[in-house]
Amino acid sequence: IVMQLKMWTYDLAREQAPTLDHLYQIASFTQDAGFNALGLYMEHRFAYPSTPWAHGKGCVTPEMIARLRSEFPSLTLIPFINLLGHFEGFLYTEHGKQYREEMFAGLQASPANANFVELCRRIIDDTCAIFDSEIIHIGGDETWQLGASEASKARVQELTNGDEELDGKAQLYGAHFGPLADYVVEKGRRPAVWGDMFHDHPSALEFMPKNTLIFEWQYFKDVKEWAPFFQDKGFEVV
Repeated sequence: IVMQLKMWTYDLAREQAPTLDHLYQIASFTQDAGFNALGLYMEHRFAYPSTPWAHGKGCVTPEMIARLRSEFPSLTLIPFINLLGHFEGFLYTEHGKQYREEMFAGLQASPANANFVELCRRIIDDTCAIFDSEIIHIGGDETWQLGASEASKARVQELTNGDEELDGKAQLYGAHFGPLADYVVEKGRRPAVWGDMFHDHPSALEFMPKNTLIFEWQYFKDVKEWAPFFQDKGFEVV
C-alpha cells in the first residue's frame, strides 16, 4: 500500500440524488477528517455530456463538480466511472440497450461492440474535461458476463486464434481495458481499475500499462493476500 492517498469514497449509484449542499457536507467532513481525496463512484448518476439519454432526475452535474472544486481546492475529487460492468443504468434505457451484453439480463455492456468502445472513450473525454485529478478510475469490477454474447464469443476466438490454452475471458477483458487505460495515459492522467477480475483472469494484467493503479478489494478475504500479487508484477496498489 504505497501511495500517499487518503481517500474516502461516496457511492452515488442506485438512484442517489445528492444536492450541492449535501456534497458540500460530505466534502467538508472528508477534509476535516484528514483525508486529501474524495472519490465519487458515479455509474449512471453523473450527467456526462456524452450520455444525455441516461441523465436521471437529480443526478450530479458538471456544474456541481466545478462548484465543489472551487469550494474545496485542497481536496482532490477522483472520478470512478464504469466502462463495462455496472453499466445497467445506461443499458436499461431505450438508447443504451444497444450496448448490452445480454438481452434483459445482467449489468454488463459488450466489449465486442465497437460503438460501446467508442462511447467509453467519449466518457473518458468528458471525465478528463470535468475533473482535474491525476487519477481516472475506469472501473472493471464484477464483469461476470464476459463472453456471454455471440459477438463476444466471436471476439474471443479472434483474440485467441483458437488456442485453447489461452484464457479467452482474460484476453477479452484485457483487450478492452488495456487500450482504455492507454487512452487515459494519452490524456495525461493515471488510469486506475478494480483488482477483482484479475483474481480469476490474471493474464489480463499483461494488457495494462504499468502505471495503472490497482484498487484491490475483497468481500471474504484479506486484501493482503492479493496485494503482493499486483506489487510483484510492478503495479501500485490501494
